[in-house]
Amino acid sequence: MRQGMVGDALVSILNEISLEVQKLPQSRFLPRPPNHTGALTIQEQPFHPKSSEDWLKQNGLKAKKLSLYQIMAPNAFAPIEEFIPVIRKSVRSTLHEKAMTQFEWHDGSIRNVHVDPAQLFDYQKQLGAIVKLYEKRVDWLSRDSRRLFGTITEKRIVMMVDLSASNINYLVHIQHSLRILLEQQLSNKQSFNIIGFGSEAHCWKPCLQEPTEKNLQSAWKWILGLECGGSRNFMAALRLAMETEEDHKKMAGKKLKCEVKHTVLANLSLSLLHSSTFLLSKLM
Repeated sequence: MRQGMVGDALVSILNEISLEVQKLPQSRFLPRPPNHTGALTIQEQPFHPKSSEDWLKQNGLKAKKLSLYQIMAPNAFAPIEEFIPVIRKSVRSTLHEKAMTQFEWHDGSIRNVHVDPAQLFDYQKQLGAIVKLYEKRVDWLSRDSRRLFGTITEKRIVMMVDLSASNINYLVHIQHSLRILLEQQLSNKQSFNIIGFGSEAHCWKPCLQEPTEKNLQSAWKWILGLECGGSRNFMAALRLAMETEEDHKKMAGKKLKCEVKHTVLANLSLSLLHSSTFLLSKLM
């Protein structure tokens, strides 16, 4: 009799535990990276990052005057044709094959080009140096948060996080991606906010906040509390961002820190399997 009661009690306790476990969100059982719930380690940005387009304007071949046409231009000559009165005939310049070669120019014309071996050797050395600079840039772009989000150059950032039920198995991955973004690319921005959306949209703060260490840590704690569920109501999140924008405009005369300029600009999407995270910033 006693053994039967003990057995029944154990079964009852196991059933209760099983029911309680079923009530927990599925995301609680996902594997987590080391120190996933720990405080952020904020990395100060020593410079304001540039987009690849702006970077190439300063470091591209044309900017460095290292394009092939720029190098050959001093020794490139267009064929000349002139009328000689004495012989009453038009004479066209000829090519000295040992000293020059004909080359199609960028405008489609033909130029007679003299190739100086010493100049060509120096050009190869300069190209080697610029290739190493490009490799360094590509390596920098391929690491950490830049590999996922690219280089964020805007000063005002709103992150829109997809919390629909389809992302429930990837929530930890999304959280970890946002963690390294907060740590690495937001400290030198002017302001930021986060909007999570499933069937409904909700935001971390009612207006944009300065990326102080306190605010970044607070945002991370808010992200850790996110749960996935419902549909993907992106329009509700976008409407919330725009309504918040209008509120900021109305309060601009009071010189509040949450003041925001015109409207939303860039939409930078992060696709992590079935997950999506959107970054939006001010319209320039």
